[in-house]
Amino acid sequence: MELSRVKILVDRYFDGLTSLDEEQELARYFAKNSDIPEEYQAVKMMFASFDTLREDTPKDKVEVKRRKAFTISRRWIVGVAAVAAILIGVAVAITPTEDSIDIPVQAEPDYVCYVGGVKIEDDQLAYAEASRLLSVVSEDMQSAMAEINRLTYYNIVK
Repeated sequence: MELSRVKILVDRYFDGLTSLDEEQELARYFAKNSDIPEEYQAVKMMFASFDTLREDTPKDKVEVKRRKAFTISRRWIVGVAAVAAILIGVAVAITPTEDSIDIPVQAEPDYVCYVGGVKIEDDQLAYAEASRLLSVVSEDMQSAMAEINRLTYYNIVK
């Protein structure tokens, strides 16, 4: 490469106007030539330090892969915890207590619900209570999913 081309590319480089190909051309020139004018010795040292940094890059890639695996396991744990909380909540809500178990004398209603150990036999009240409990479970699930998304975004941005 001619010295005039090197001067043009160095000036463009420090102005932030070079393309990737031009920067690679400069890096190859400074790496291969030992008879570089005194005014470009500092630039040669700068490009040599870039080569040194490039050699250290594979170690960084391994670290990023480890972080991704940790993120996946954290997401899995949060998901399992959310499902377990929902199952426990549903089990507690539908499990009758010993005091509330009655032997039916008449036909059972279509919907039955136990609230605080008290059996609700009115179909409309039982349906409303079941709907309320399901909406609470839905809100808990949505907040758990929001937390998972927040953790994922934090690890990607980090």
